[in-house]
Amino acid sequence: MNLRILIVVLLLLLAAGLAWWYFMPSFQPMTTMPVPVSASGSSYVMSPDVAAIDAALGFLLRHENQERPSWQVYALLDYLQRRFGLEERYRIENTFPRDVWPENDLEMTALFGRLTDPGFRVETQRLSKDPRDLNYLLAGALYCDQHPVDISYIRSLLDIYRADCARPTPGYMATHVILSCQWLRELGCDAAFPEVQSQWPGFADVLEAIASREHAETDLAFEAMMLLYYIGEGARVWDAWVDTVRALQRPTGAWGYRPQDPDHGHPTVLALWVLLEQALPGAEKKPWVY
Repeated sequence: MNLRILIVVLLLLLAAGLAWWYFMPSFQPMTTMPVPVSASGSSYVMSPDVAAIDAALGFLLRHENQERPSWQVYALLDYLQRRFGLEERYRIENTFPRDVWPENDLEMTALFGRLTDPGFRVETQRLSKDPRDLNYLLAGALYCDQHPVDISYIRSLLDIYRADCARPTPGYMATHVILSCQWLRELGCDAAFPEVQSQWPGFADVLEAIASREHAETDLAFEAMMLLYYIGEGARVWDAWVDTVRALQRPTGAWGYRPQDPDHGHPTVLALWVLLEQALPGAEKKPWVY
């Protein structure tokens, strides 16, 4: 009797096994899910900052929701598109077309149009000779290959730099002079002026001091960090500063001039540059000026 029961049990187990084999779907080997592509489809998708970068780009694309969108912000984004190989939709003609420019940007574009248009030629009368005019200093560098600068321009530039650095809190004047000197260098106009060459070793020190003093929390600090990358001194950007930049991003994807200030495109595009440098440190660094 016990033998019969044992045989029946074995037959039932065999039947159950055959039924499981027949009715279960055939085994499929596990496949690797594709890596999600960021909203921009760019190579920074592998960066841990992909969500922050996409959020910043998304904020900048929504210029109609910004209180005061500015041409200079989108001119800078246009350069980031070239520098980091972003999609064509981030070119200024797509992000901030001519028909939405505010009236107060028309003068800016008439002076700095070369930043986004390689065929642009500035009207000579727009190049002011007032050494106190910051736009004069920037434009002088931007067009130095078309309208050569002289020693008086260089002295005015460096006098403003030294005066700002002599203050307890050097700021935008110093950063804009450094930007001007980088443009002079890009266009090959600085070689004739040893006065500029002698200042280069100290530029990174000034920028590092500004970012540190500002605790990496302000538009000025972001500008100093951006310039460190731009002049080839990105190694001087502290990891802790970048962590602060990440932490200060708002749910809108934007940053403010200061942590307590409202969203604004200018600090946002500067912070975006910092994050893109972190995401794509090996990207070919194309010159800004066409």
